[in-house]
Amino acid sequence: MIHAMFVEIIESLCGETMKKKIILACTKCFNRNYTTNKNQATSPERLTMKKFCKHCNEHVEHRETK
Repeated sequence: MIHAMFVEIIESLCGETMKKKIILACTKCFNRNYTTNKNQATSPERLTMKKFCKHCNEHVEHRETK
């Protein structure tokens, strides 16, 4: 609770959010299926997740797009 208030105070002072909205694309068919948030400060590298692709009809690795 206190941590959440501290983060809100810092974000309001900086004018920027620590989290960035990203798009995940399927590595097999390259369709952009999912969106999520990631903390840019703690994980600057590209995000990869294994998620279900409705176009491929299977669980495939999805990577963050540029």
